[in-house]
Amino acid sequence: MTSPYGGGRWRRGGRPSEERPIRIIRRAPDRVTDFGAGRFVSDTTMVDVRVADLPAPRPGDVIVIGADSHVIQGEPLRDRERLIWTLDLRPA
Repeated sequence: MTSPYGGGRWRRGGRPSEERPIRIIRRAPDRVTDFGAGRFVSDTTMVDVRVADLPAPRPGDVIVIGADSHVIQGEPLRDRERLIWTLDLRPA
């Protein structure tokens, strides 16, 4: 099993010309969605990034972890102390 702590690279809108290394904590919780009488379980990928490393992430930005690229979907959320971003990712 690989460690959830590690490094990645951030790209503004996926452009390699605007790339920056970042430190991340990767999580992959299952998400349960109710639809009518059924329940669906889907895989998710979420990462926590320090605001000091990434001051202004936006939906559509790309996070590269190893050889895998992920796009930020939805609005990034900060924690109560405003120190950590939680980013919801989807495969690019």
